[in-house]
Amino acid sequence: MSDLDRRGQMNLFGVVPEPSRVEGEPPPPSEPPAILEGHRLRFEHADYRVWAEHMSKMDVVIMDPPFDEWSKVDPLHGRTTICFTNFQNRHHVERLYGRPRFEVVWFFKDGRWVSHRLPRITHETILIYGDTRSAYVGPRTHNQEPQRKGKGSVGRSVMPERFYQPRHRKALNSVLEYPRAVSSQMGCWGKPLGLVRDLLCLAGGSTVADPFAGACTVARVALPMGMRVLATESDKTTFDQSRGALMSGGFLDR
Repeated sequence: MSDLDRRGQMNLFGVVPEPSRVEGEPPPPSEPPAILEGHRLRFEHADYRVWAEHMSKMDVVIMDPPFDEWSKVDPLHGRTTICFTNFQNRHHVERLYGRPRFEVVWFFKDGRWVSHRLPRITHETILIYGDTRSAYVGPRTHNQEPQRKGKGSVGRSVMPERFYQPRHRKALNSVLEYPRAVSSQMGCWGKPLGLVRDLLCLAGGSTVADPFAGACTVARVALPMGMRVLATESDKTTFDQSRGALMSGGFLDR
């Protein structure tokens, strides 16, 4: 990190002059830096649009804004773009990105109550755009022996005897069940680590952008996987909490 970065005098496009101060006036109280950098991490308190050009060059972009703000979002496109949404705001996502290549459902039993006249919400929708790698990123397969396949098939009632060779890992299901991370610092808005890990394994790649970082779940998962992370968070309180958690958790060395 340069001296200018340490003094907090440099923004993304050049040098920011220090504010003028009356002679003899005590200096303002110091604040924690608004940037956190590690070997493979840059996490900044900023609007994601400042980094839009860089984020769009990443292998994976995770779009997870507050759902009621999807109508105001400027789209980012990575090689793979993963969008979290719900049924009320899905049309905003499809207006920005079009029809998804496929979708995944995150199911959680500990649902959210919304109304006496509506069912509890027990899922969120994850729309996948662009390229993905192998879908065989599910649980590890313990039995590697050839398995007999059923004799039924789409369009045919009877098939000849067939066998298949199990892979080392099972194919990922289109419905992923993980409990909500209600005990995290972000409460119910935090994403489970396992869910994010499944999605990053499915997408593949070595770089990921997280423009709505929140609790930095993406960074917590991606850094131990060896990925490089560019993340932004516009809320200062949330940024400070997540920054502290990443530092105390030793993620800067990963």
